[in-house]
Amino acid sequence: MKTKQLVLILLTIFFVMIMITTIIFYKTQVYETRIIYTDIEIINKNVIGFNIDTDALHFGKMIPGNTGTRTMIITNDYYPTTLVKINSFGETKKWLSINPNNFVLENGEKKEVHFTMNLEKQAPIGNFSGGVKVILLKK
Repeated sequence: MKTKQLVLILLTIFFVMIMITTIIFYKTQVYETRIIYTDIEIINKNVIGFNIDTDALHFGKMIPGNTGTRTMIITNDYYPTTLVKINSFGETKKWLSINPNNFVLENGEKKEVHFTMNLEKQAPIGNFSGGVKVILLKK
């Protein structure tokens, strides 16, 4: 009798865990994730350098105390209503702002996103890299 009760309790716990896992999976489903790298060269000369390559968010050469912005268009051509979250990482994270962020895109909708590098006057001279992670989530 005790063995049957123990088996019943274990089976119940097992099925409850499967249900909870399934609910969590479908509530937080990630459609797509993309990494886009960022880089900047901070210099102490009155020179501006542009890099318009499209393989990353290149901010070129900038002087401390200045600001540079790059724009990207994010398009939802494949998924139903999608939540877009963008997280920055790496050495450039402390200077990078993202606007808008944490927004919803309907199927077929596009949105311009601005990535702005705000250098403080005491920014160190050198080459710095990082990136942004664009996550498309089920809404």
